[in-house]
Amino acid sequence: MKNVVVSTDTILTTQRLVLRYPKLDGAAGIFSVVRSPQFPEELPLKEMNTVSEIEEWLKRLQENSAAGQVFSWVVEARGSGILVGQVTLARIEGNQVWALAF
Repeated sequence: MKNVVVSTDTILTTQRLVLRYPKLDGAAGIFSVVRSPQFPEELPLKEMNTVSEIEEWLKRLQENSAAGQVFSWVVEARGSGILVGQVTLARIEGNQVWALAF
């Protein structure tokens, strides 16, 4: 299967949301959300305890995106820019199966 490439400049906009490529300068904002008591305990990001760990995670997302293995978007409220989530589509073994995380 041929690798798919999605430009890091691609921004998906809906009536209420903006989905954009995750950038390293957003690590502090992601960290503040992850540390919130409302953030689900069972999600792997909850185990990250520093902004540096979030930055490393973002770097891995970017590397895997460049390789066509992962597509990830930060989800923000349109207008306010408030971070409301993250969506990742990741290729699994065999190149024919993808996993969706949100």
